[in-house]
Amino acid sequence: MADSAWIESMQEELHQFDRLDVWE
Repeated sequence: MADSAWIESMQEELHQFDRLDVWE
């Protein structure tokens, strides 16, 4: 299954959000 690839893509998006401080 491609679960690992999906998780990696999600993690990359989360890191981008962290850089933009979207969570604050």
